[in-house]
Amino acid sequence: MSFLSILLFIVGFYGFYNNAKYLTLLALSILSTSWFGFAEPILSLGPIQLQNGDLALLLIFVLLPFRNKNQNSKIDGIKNALFLFFLFFTVSVAYDYIFRGTSPMQIFRTTRHIGYLAFFFLINSFNWKDYKLFFKYLVIITVIHAVLYISQYLFGLNFSSQEIELNDLGGARYRNDPPYLIPAFVFLIFLIEENRLYKWYLVFFILAIIMTQSRGAIISAITAIFLFLFFKKNLKIHTLIFISLITIVIFNITLNYLPIINERFTDSYTQYSSFADLDFDNLESFYYQGSFIFRIGLTFERFMYVLADPITTLIGVGYIPDMDITSPIFILGTESPILPTGYEQYNSIDIFFPNIITRYGIVGSIIFIYFIFQLFVFSFKHRQNLFGKILLTYLISLLLISFINNTFYNGQFYLIIFILIGQTNLNHKLQTNVSIQNK
Repeated sequence: MSFLSILLFIVGFYGFYNNAKYLTLLALSILSTSWFGFAEPILSLGPIQLQNGDLALLLIFVLLPFRNKNQNSKIDGIKNALFLFFLFFTVSVAYDYIFRGTSPMQIFRTTRHIGYLAFFFLINSFNWKDYKLFFKYLVIITVIHAVLYISQYLFGLNFSSQEIELNDLGGARYRNDPPYLIPAFVFLIFLIEENRLYKWYLVFFILAIIMTQSRGAIISAITAIFLFLFFKKNLKIHTLIFISLITIVIFNITLNYLPIINERFTDSYTQYSSFADLDFDNLESFYYQGSFIFRIGLTFERFMYVLADPITTLIGVGYIPDMDITSPIFILGTESPILPTGYEQYNSIDIFFPNIITRYGIVGSIIFIYFIFQLFVFSFKHRQNLFGKILLTYLISLLLISFINNTFYNGQFYLIIFILIGQTNLNHKLQTNVSIQNK
């Protein structure tokens, strides 16, 4: 697999210089997800061990000197916010290295995901054809992956190296769901009338989303449908009927075969109802692994921890990996058997906010959230643009998932965000040129 990953890196590099830059985008999407989760994340190059994602990062950085450097004032807000975060990040890394003694390798292991943010400076290097072909192939790959994922429940086969989990009712829960399921779903909803096959692709996507048994994914999909209906004022009646019927039928059928869905949503309602009665002086009472209450308690504990010291309030706890922490620091933590303490300490895959609070401190978190805010500002300003609508809908879905996933902290998510920004800019330019010609 190492050979294939290196070959894919070469293909991505070659495509950038040979009028096939969509291959670069595909290479980045495949490597950053370790071949969509079907390959081990670690690859060996002789004595050197890397992650597939490291090859994606390397591809980004070797292309940066050859990017299209044309200025685009419409993304200045995002660019300035990103520069501000990079400035903060540089200061915090320097402090961590000089005063805390964190090694360069430890810093790299903790912060490598931030490298994906550099892809923002490449988005002007791709043209309309590159983005269009990229999404075409990404959707096809995601459909195939969704079919494979669904078939696991039908035939009891596991196509991944990941172990099968058992949900609260003892049923199987497969973890190798398509990594681009939600963005592909959002993308197809808004383009559903352009291709007859898209409607049937959506059927597989809806089934796969429900079978993930993830409340966040299901809520995000429902939100995306509502936003689509809100934006699509001239929606054809047969399309509306198709989406409504398919969603209702699939959801009800799935509830019969996966009662855990109803169980998880009922449990969530119970947790939200009891929120006012929580005792923040007794954090052990929050310890219901994976629940909303647990996530609130986890965030609160990290928030109070960084406030205890002026330096951690400003720039966070530093970048020592959780793997190198041998003694428990917190009462609450996401369970992880591979870690020395058995639990994630400064990081959490369960929710976005504790990650930035601990790693960046309160000041750094505000700067990082300001950058995310600028993404929303850009998408809202372009909400009349087809791809601006897709971008805004995807960002809102990520915001919802951020309460049960690390989303915006995970740099991989920014590949799709930045690609949609690039596509929105090109679509806006195209519409402007057409308008000028019509005049």
